Amino acid sequence: MRIGVVSALLALNVAVAAEPAPPVSESPVSFPHAAIAEVSNGDEAWFEGNRKDAVSAYRSALASDSHAAKAMAGLRLLHLTGNLSMARLGPQIDAALAECTEGAWCLLAHADFHIWAPPEVGASRIRALDYAQRAEEALPGPAAARIWMATGENTALLAMKANQTDGLGTGFVANGGAPPPSPGTWFIGVGLIGAPGIGYGGGVRYTQPDLFRKGARLHAEMSGTTAGNGGGAVYLRTGGEHAVLMGLQASRTPLNTYDADTAALLNSELVDSFTTWAGLTAAPKPHWASIRLIERTDVVDDTAMRAPTVELSMGWENRKGWGATRSGYSLYASTQYALEQFGADYPFTSGRMRAIGYKPVKGFVVAARGHLESVNSDAPYFRHPVVGGADLLRGAPYGRYRSTAIAAADVELRRMITGPVEGVVFIAGALVHEAGAHPTAGFGFRLLLPPDRTNGLRMDIGFSADGWALASGWQETF
Repeated sequence: MRIGVVSALLALNVAVAAEPAPPVSESPVSFPHAAIAEVSNGDEAWFEGNRKDAVSAYRSALASDSHAAKAMAGLRLLHLTGNLSMARLGPQIDAALAECTEGAWCLLAHADFHIWAPPEVGASRIRALDYAQRAEEALPGPAAARIWMATGENTALLAMKANQTDGLGTGFVANGGAPPPSPGTWFIGVGLIGAPGIGYGGGVRYTQPDLFRKGARLHAEMSGTTAGNGGGAVYLRTGGEHAVLMGLQASRTPLNTYDADTAALLNSELVDSFTTWAGLTAAPKPHWASIRLIERTDVVDDTAMRAPTVELSMGWENRKGWGATRSGYSLYASTQYALEQFGADYPFTSGRMRAIGYKPVKGFVVAARGHLESVNSDAPYFRHPVVGGADLLRGAPYGRYRSTAIAAADVELRRMITGPVEGVVFIAGALVHEAGAHPTAGFGFRLLLPPDRTNGLRMDIGFSADGWALASGWQETF
């Protein structure tokens, strides 16, 4: 089964329409079945930004006895109704494609699979082009719409203008080749999180990338573990290249102290942290920069300590694709300074740099990360950088090494195993000020959930000089 996967049981998505696109003209192509005409009508409604009518038309086609229409409609509903539809629609799409073996519309249905389905289930733009070209003689206009989506070649757009086509083609012609408007999918995910030192538990997260159809992004999450670690957070970013940032967060984190030689846990106390912030960002792709004013209070051993802080960040974001198609790189740097003149209870200055890169190699993806972080020597212990846990130095317990300066590096070899399941083998290491170098290695699995690469779940087993550890969390480690 290429699409019907149990990953849908772990996440729920529902889509809402984005801003309307220009209207499209009535499609003149002749359809052999009313259900295929319904798919065409749905495409026209989608291009016009009318999600309700689009979904209604697709569902009507899905209920028909036309295998081509059932496959086409189901594939489009994957994008308009989200991850829950993977479990419900996947088997229907697979069955319809298996039965759809003859005729130009069946060729286009198979082309649609390789266009609309995610690459994790075997979709390939090269195969989409092959199916579309085989249907080109009988259905030049509709085939050109698929060739345009597979290649972006201008000759395909000209062919749509010159021939009778379906709703997909007329939509592209009316919009100058632009795709239908984003459905603005929101995502609810439930997953396991944890690692030695912070305990094991669960979390729930919600993301809405197009709040009020204005391009604003809202994110909220809550989590908790057996060790008392957890909390909640809400972030908001307004739309556009120049945006306002706002957020608040409450958390409880173990402050663990380990024996330097035996790694035995000597002491653990909980730190309660409360943070709010507001700021501005500019993101002319691929660059971005931001400034935030942060109000932070930490409660350690019943003592509250304030740290009003200014933060400057910048980066270069060039990552694209996911799973087997992941490529590109990302650069990030930030600095924070606690404003003692505004009542900070302790001096604090920090710097952080991170570089990430991905390179597809013969069915694998090589992923690498470098991380540097430091704080001033008289910063309080609970603000020191940490390695160990589910992120840096997997295989060691959370907080195993804490110091004023750390450097860490990871290299992962990734490969899609089946459907949305990815396997990972990794080696990593950390250099900790006054504590030396510490290597680790291990393996893990990822469940990459459409429609967005960040909608994944992960589980890793790491081995280090401190023993072995199981860690789990959201999305890729990096």
